[in-house]
Amino acid sequence: MPITTTVRDCYTPISNYPHVYEDGTLRDVFSTIEANDQWAAQFRSVLVLSAQGCFVGVLSLRDMLQAVLPDYLKNAPGHLQWIQEDISPLALLWQDHFSTRCRQVAALSISNFITPVKATVSMDTPLAKAVYLMANTTANVLPVADNGQIVGVLRLVDVVAEVAKVILHD
Repeated sequence: MPITTTVRDCYTPISNYPHVYEDGTLRDVFSTIEANDQWAAQFRSVLVLSAQGCFVGVLSLRDMLQAVLPDYLKNAPGHLQWIQEDISPLALLWQDHFSTRCRQVAALSISNFITPVKATVSMDTPLAKAVYLMANTTANVLPVADNGQIVGVLRLVDVVAEVAKVILHD
């Protein structure tokens, strides 16, 4: 039996997904998270939109934590490349200043921490293509476009749930 499921059948409307604007701050992101009681159970990222409502990218949980780290602990390509051993003990150096650092970064623009998402899908994209895109990218969400506008996102967990239905009930 052919699978006829499309993105339309399993996407999350943008109004139901936490989002912020690219000119916002980290404080805005954490306020958005705190305002949504179900956030931790349902979402692993916050969408970032332009002032015109166009999709810019996402801020994942990992992106948010990277923003808080002091520069000497950031895992940027080439950063501390000369060190060949585990640097996690260095994290203890900032333990006493952790709260201060969190307050400092609250005012930072989120634009430096956005993860771009290169692939998009339409409402009529077949599930098989969505599975392919999710399996071959690191994205946990794909923007869903309809007539050139982002109308929602397809979450990795929803794609996996659809695959589970096929595996378990066919």
